[in-house]
Amino acid sequence: MISDRAHFDTRGTTSPADYEYDYSWYYRDYPLIAKDKFGADFYPDFKEEFLDDPEGLIEQTELFEKLMAGDERDEWYREGLFTQLAADVFNFKLITEPYKMFGKESHLYWEHHLVLNEIADVARDNFYADSAVSLLQQRRVNGDGLPALSCFYFPSTDTAQHWLWKYYEPSAFENVDPGSVKRLGDAIPAVYRNADRIVGQLLAEADPDTTIVIVSDHGGGSWQEQGDGAAHEGYSGNHRPNGIFIAAGPGVRQSYTADDMTIYDVAPFVMHVSGLPVSDVFHPLASESLTTESLTLHPPSTINSYGPRIIPAEVLEQMKNAAAGDQMYLDRLAELGYAEQSNE
Repeated sequence: MISDRAHFDTRGTTSPADYEYDYSWYYRDYPLIAKDKFGADFYPDFKEEFLDDPEGLIEQTELFEKLMAGDERDEWYREGLFTQLAADVFNFKLITEPYKMFGKESHLYWEHHLVLNEIADVARDNFYADSAVSLLQQRRVNGDGLPALSCFYFPSTDTAQHWLWKYYEPSAFENVDPGSVKRLGDAIPAVYRNADRIVGQLLAEADPDTTIVIVSDHGGGSWQEQGDGAAHEGYSGNHRPNGIFIAAGPGVRQSYTADDMTIYDVAPFVMHVSGLPVSDVFHPLASESLTTESLTLHPPSTINSYGPRIIPAEVLEQMKNAAAGDQMYLDRLAELGYAEQSNE
């Protein structure tokens, strides 16, 4: 499991823990940021490496706090990775300090602000995709074969619809700058093209016996009623109940289009094609999406319950380690409309 915060993870939420050395920006980038921005050497494992060097430990701790404060770190990403991705994905020339050049009344402020928001998610998705491909390839080298189940979550197609919809459908809004539309009208499709590229990377690692399932939890559309406050400032898109369910692989009906599948059909489908009985707590299996031959060879089965989930002690410890970052993560989910926050 690569942590959902692994790209800046410092809390040990990746499992197995040694994956973090190869699959986190903390280990990959932070030493480079420290050298470029502070002219100093940063050692990610400084707490262990400087146990017998109190002065060095203090220096490393202070450097760590500077890095985690984020100003120089974020500037480093804007100047390098984000600028390059904005050009590659959006064909957009990013101004790395729009907040110093424009006020919020300027359409250029919003162009660059929203592109920065979105390109950060694209960068994260690309990081996860590269990590996933590397892990799958390493399993092949080790002779371990493909996992029984691999899950990948990429949020950039979601956030693009929140931030960039007004450029995609300017007719739904008033006073969208024509120049902005010209520059960013293709931004949402561009994010989907990047997602398609990622899917292609993963498909290249699959074998003929692999069933592929691609789903979304909702769709998107224009949104003009954000209300007051900063939580949704800059948003022009929000959720729609429609989504996608795409499947391919052994036993899946080819060229079949279902009109009535819902998000509740995902888990039963994945359980069945994985050879597991479907628990009674789930929606019934959408068997019409499978071939008659496959249903004959592998008849659907059910189970009353899988019982309580027993969480291993080491996983509980990782959850405890992650708790320090949970509020930030919950704030982000609330901002996107996936969680409710309260002061209690």
